[in-house]
Amino acid sequence: TFLWTQAGGFFRNVGLNVEAAQIGGAEDNYFGILCRIQEDDSFYAGLISSDGFYSIQKRTAAGEMHLLSGSHWGIEEALADGPPLKIIQFECNGDLLRLYVNGQELAVVRDAELSGGDIGLIAGTFEAESVEILFDEFSAIELAP
Repeated sequence: TFLWTQAGGFFRNVGLNVEAAQIGGAEDNYFGILCRIQEDDSFYAGLISSDGFYSIQKRTAAGEMHLLSGSHWGIEEALADGPPLKIIQFECNGDLLRLYVNGQELAVVRDAELSGGDIGLIAGTFEAESVEILFDEFSAIELAP
């Protein structure tokens, strides 16, 4: 299960930042930033989990999530072992998508299918019943292509 929220704007080349922390529920979760959200609910997602995983994904109009950053979620032990507050950055610039956490680049991919759209935040679980994620200081800056 996952939920997302949108800002209500239109962005093409954008750098997004948010502070995020798990404050309740299971570590079997994911959360992060969305860009280029379309009217058919397709989007790009820069995601991390409380237990150390990360990925860049694309949701299609059919509602399916597809990994773009490899065949499996990446693992970064510093995500699980580090401080609970994470600074997530997601750049959507032309066909280049970059995910950073606490200043460390974790994933870079190229995909040109979605060229602009709304921005937002997402949180979800895999098998767990619930998770609580606190998001704060969400910001967006326009990037030069």
